[in-house]
Amino acid sequence: MSVVNAIPLIAAGDDGYSLSRSLRFRQSATAYLSRTYATPTSTTIGTISFWYKRGLIGNSDLVTAFGTVSTTTGNGPYLQFTTNGALRFVDQSSDVITSAFFRDPAAWYHFVLAIDTTQATAANRLKFYVNGVQITSFSSATYGAQNYASNILASGTQYIGYSQPSNARGSDGYMAEVNFIDGQALTPSSFGAYSIYNQWLPKKYAGTYGTNGFYLPFTNNASTTTLGYDFSPQGNNWTTNNISVTAGSTYDSMTDVPTLTSATAANYAVLNPLYPSSTPVGGNLNVVGDSNSRTVAGTMSSTTGKYYAEGTFTSGFATNGWFYVWDTSTPYVPGNTPGTTAQTGAYYAGITGNIFKNIAGTATTIGTYSTWTNNDIIGMAFDADAGTISFYKNNTLQVTITDSAFIGRPFTFGIYYYAGSASMNFGQRPFTYTPPSGYVALNTFNL
Repeated sequence: MSVVNAIPLIAAGDDGYSLSRSLRFRQSATAYLSRTYATPTSTTIGTISFWYKRGLIGNSDLVTAFGTVSTTTGNGPYLQFTTNGALRFVDQSSDVITSAFFRDPAAWYHFVLAIDTTQATAANRLKFYVNGVQITSFSSATYGAQNYASNILASGTQYIGYSQPSNARGSDGYMAEVNFIDGQALTPSSFGAYSIYNQWLPKKYAGTYGTNGFYLPFTNNASTTTLGYDFSPQGNNWTTNNISVTAGSTYDSMTDVPTLTSATAANYAVLNPLYPSSTPVGGNLNVVGDSNSRTVAGTMSSTTGKYYAEGTFTSGFATNGWFYVWDTSTPYVPGNTPGTTAQTGAYYAGITGNIFKNIAGTATTIGTYSTWTNNDIIGMAFDADAGTISFYKNNTLQVTITDSAFIGRPFTFGIYYYAGSASMNFGQRPFTYTPPSGYVALNTFNL
């Protein structure tokens, strides 16, 4: 199970370059960007570079990163993740699938696809790079004929986050620092560099873009229109579709980024889809109940410091809904109700208002407080140094629990749900309420 604890990261690349925004694509909303390309600089040579943090993992849907309209299902063009997490590029007769899988829900990946179909050697016509390293092992690889015109470089309607509308293939995850270079086949060194800790980090692209080239940093979130603005000299703006900047669980302009930019812009915790029987959606911030008891917690934990998060049920609260703070050091038992597991932590049940603590499997009722239901905002806070856990309802403190057993525990935040749909906010979108003094969001900058 992928859970990030204290890891050695630095704030930016060697040139001090930091990112501040990413864009979330919610597959459930059919979120995507679109643009009509002009006659390109080249139909045979181009480079796509982007940072991506995955949402859906192991889902039966094909999660597309880039693509164009195709009238023939299956022949592309599209760049996608397969159901098992491999990276696949399909473009006319080219069909290449990596042997490596990319399915860590806590990680940001840098992907570069360099296309040069003029190359005499077939394997040089498509080159994949992940985090600065060229991928040379493929489970299958078929390359198009020399000098074939790539449809992903062609004029006409192009998509980011969606492909082949007839087959409803869409992204679920986060994208940042998107560059497309029309007419050049580049290496990752144009877009990233290694830090002194040998960590691959983004750097500002300093070259030219070509006719259809663009740079999307997603930093202008004044409206959904401005989110698609091109910051390259080309001015090739994109149209956002089913993207939201409305406050709440559908807000898609995120500060979840692959650099340690600040206390509010870094790699954030999300709900961990590797928890058994749980399938978060919406960039791993939302859950949808199906009348089965399910529990899911964050991908990050910390044994020191003060952290805050918010959760809300958005619909179908019914009779079972809990938010909790618990430690990640004890294996989770699927299907167990909070309070019946061996985890140490505390829990707030909506239907009864009961709050209780759990110490290594022994539950104690702290008291009965305000009940809560759909659209109430439940704040959760823990101080791992002082050994306290606090719960809030709509910014009103319900209780602060103090126990020496809480000190130094690798705590995270989570949800227990049954029939309802719920959303968690670790701080990658604006909190509804200001965190208590001294408390911060659960991200890699603050660990």
